Amino acid sequence: MESMNAFLFKIADANEDNDPQVRAWLNQVRDVAVRSEFFVDRYVYCLDGTHDAGCCGPLRHFARLLATILARHRLATHIRDLTARARDVGERRMRYGVIDMWMWRPGPARQMIIPISQPERRPEPELDAIPDQHRPRAIDSRPFGELDQPEAAIPGEPVPAREQQHQRAASEHEDLERRRILADDDSDLLTEVSKELLDRIPLMDQYVHFLQHREPNVISILGLRGTGKTILARKVHDMYGQYDPDCSRTAYWISLGDDQSSKKVLESILVSIAPNVPGVENVSSWEQGSILGMIIRRLNDTRFLLVFDDVRSESLMSDIGDIVRCNCYAGSAILLVTSIPQVAATSCNPQNIFDFNDFPEQHKESLINFFLERAVSLVANSQQNDLLEVLKSILTRCAPSIFTMKMLLRCLFVNPNRNIEELRDLNNSLQPSSALNANSMLNFCYRSLPSHYRNCLAYLAISPRNHTFRRTSLTTRWLAEGLISRTDVTSASEEPSDVANRCFDALCNHRFLLPAGDFTGTSFWGRFKSCTVHGIVRDFLSTIMEDEGVVDEDLFPDMAKRISIQNEFLHACRDRSLVESLATHPGLHLINVLDLEGCSGFQAKDLKVICTRARHLTYLSLRDTGIYHLPKQIQELHNLQTLDIRQTNVRVLNVVFPRLKYLLAGKEAPSGESFSTVKMPDISFMTDMEVLYHVEISSQDDGLIDLGRLRRLRKLGVVFNRGRVDLMKFLLSQIQMLESCLRSLSIRIIEGATGSEAENSGSGYSLIDSHMLSPPRLLQTLNIRGARGGLPRWMTELHQLAKITLRETYLTEDALRMLGSLRGLQCLRFLRKALTEGTIIFRDSEFKKLVDLSFEGSYLSTVIFDNGTAPKLERVAFKVPRVASLHGIQHLPSLKELEFIGNLCEEHIVKKAIAEHSNHPHYTYLDIDIKGS
Repeated sequence: MESMNAFLFKIADANEDNDPQVRAWLNQVRDVAVRSEFFVDRYVYCLDGTHDAGCCGPLRHFARLLATILARHRLATHIRDLTARARDVGERRMRYGVIDMWMWRPGPARQMIIPISQPERRPEPELDAIPDQHRPRAIDSRPFGELDQPEAAIPGEPVPAREQQHQRAASEHEDLERRRILADDDSDLLTEVSKELLDRIPLMDQYVHFLQHREPNVISILGLRGTGKTILARKVHDMYGQYDPDCSRTAYWISLGDDQSSKKVLESILVSIAPNVPGVENVSSWEQGSILGMIIRRLNDTRFLLVFDDVRSESLMSDIGDIVRCNCYAGSAILLVTSIPQVAATSCNPQNIFDFNDFPEQHKESLINFFLERAVSLVANSQQNDLLEVLKSILTRCAPSIFTMKMLLRCLFVNPNRNIEELRDLNNSLQPSSALNANSMLNFCYRSLPSHYRNCLAYLAISPRNHTFRRTSLTTRWLAEGLISRTDVTSASEEPSDVANRCFDALCNHRFLLPAGDFTGTSFWGRFKSCTVHGIVRDFLSTIMEDEGVVDEDLFPDMAKRISIQNEFLHACRDRSLVESLATHPGLHLINVLDLEGCSGFQAKDLKVICTRARHLTYLSLRDTGIYHLPKQIQELHNLQTLDIRQTNVRVLNVVFPRLKYLLAGKEAPSGESFSTVKMPDISFMTDMEVLYHVEISSQDDGLIDLGRLRRLRKLGVVFNRGRVDLMKFLLSQIQMLESCLRSLSIRIIEGATGSEAENSGSGYSLIDSHMLSPPRLLQTLNIRGARGGLPRWMTELHQLAKITLRETYLTEDALRMLGSLRGLQCLRFLRKALTEGTIIFRDSEFKKLVDLSFEGSYLSTVIFDNGTAPKLERVAFKVPRVASLHGIQHLPSLKELEFIGNLCEEHIVKKAIAEHSNHPHYTYLDIDIKGS
């Protein structure tokens, strides 16, 4: 069965011409695979060969044999039939010479199909090599394991050759960033249209005095999904305060969800206009009258723009009628974004409706030219005579759907070598200004992906609307479902998890996946931490899943039925009654992946039933559920590879899972003041472990002695009680044995000692005293919390260490000098109580590769950047209660972004330095109260 699935994947990648004879034979192979998978599931469910323990085990086993004798007979009959059918399918291939005709296909686009027995695989498109980034940054994007290698000469290679190689890599990186900006930068998009909308909100005219009160204008932007309504509204929002600098204007963005009741809308308004009001985080418990009164007081005698995105309720304007009648100044407005004509018609005057269905021709032409200029610049063969004509025809047919036009740019960005015939085929599939063009463009991009990428993308059809996926959870689920296997690995040093991350990045590059949240939702490496699926993409994927022919071609044979069951579980996680019914779902035994994150109604008794009936689960997430202990029935999950018990009260794990690869644990209070996690389990038989994050170590008997045997461990997080930091020395001796595999290390020391332990905790073992003969040379991220006294000296030997996060370390200037000497450091985060010095000085010739620097939670007196420090620093962020002064911004030649949240005493000096900076970096300053330490 595994061979059949692998063969179908090979064929899906290579079958470009849809030969009818080949497809007919492949359908027969798929039918055999579907039936085989079904009967394997039935065997696992009905005839599980698990042996019972105890003296009565053999008797129970014999009784089970008698009870399942009829089922065994039926299965044997079906297996004989399947064997005969598989033999007949194979003979039919030989009889008609299907593969013989197909392996040699004429024409320039044809190629010989590689036999399955050979290890070579079809090269994946260029998109695999492009790591996605939230915004352009000059971060070293080489693969893990190649960052900042020592400068020793390479044997047999002259130094000039290495310099040329570095120059060539730098040139390619610059070209990639240039093309990324072309694909992503829409700062000039819809500018003229935005100005026209702003002209409908005159600040004053001959009849209205500058400070005269007047009801706000109500304007609606109407259009189908994907036309660009939200982009236009965001542009108006951003330009509102700058449009007339002589007057004070404030714009507020309010995103409405599925619940658009009057109280929910008022809550969203208050959170947007007054995020720092005491108790606003609990606004859902306020009375509706109190919320309305607070809003009116905030908006009275001001000039504002309220933008409501995704309005679906026709009663919205009547629900906020008191806000419309507030005493605001002339020039105030309310902007509604909707796709429902009735909402626009009932909310404002007809002349104040901007309808994308009647998009002005002059603006449509500007829109086409905007995207055409970028599209031509993105293709590699831009000198072809007919190329400009074909691209313009595609964009003309797509206009004014900005979603479809941007998908074209992303497609050309990912693969600039599109030939003109492919683009002509795309053009012929489009209809002028048709709502179906989005699906045609998505299908064009979808078909260009490798088969295992298409499987991973189609898997997202299980998600409810507006569902947010975490990168780590999604990629692990792909692996657990078998959507990515070892056959997709391209090198000996690569793991399937690396392929899964490449797939995630590729889907982000195509914009099948969109970032969820702002920059805080993006990792330092430029990768999205979490993502969501655009509504149009989700509907397209749902159509694919419903199309039986497409499912058979591109998915594992059993994927459709498993997805339907998992979709029910995702929706049931918010409803206790549905959880109870799904625990006895007849298809429960079919699923490999069960994600119950956030299911507050889930109980231990439900988990008992699930563990008994779904014994071949490979992925189980109980994150943020009400579980406080794991039932003994969980030991039935012999195939479990991923167990996520984060944000639960589980403290003991007495079960051995021999195939476990990912164990994720730990519960942190919302304030971040306390942290608790599960005690180190018995890992002596879990030799496949890749991620162990976080586990508490209280003695050497807690499996610590077996830690060094986990030769595949990539990510490790450990927690110590401050009274037992003496175990740190033993931990580091085990980490030495992981020097060839460990990439990420987190060390937390928590307060929990009592009595004599608390008295002696100050003289316990310190990291600064630690020593390692062989530090983990591949370590790239290091997180230290609560380890006082300084930084370990072995850190200076970690040449690939790129990201460091510090908290409650109370570091002095000597430690800052050590950090400045790390030649591979690119991201540095100082969190609460990380530093003791009130004045922080970044000196000349230090932090040579630092790109991202942030401070959070602690009071700072002065921060100084000397001339010559951090030449590559692009982003500096502060989220601190107070900084007396900030100097040396002009000494950071690569600075692109400065963000300050808190109180900056000499802000005028910083604004002057920003204005005079050659890069004109983006500057954000929010003077709000921050709780500090």
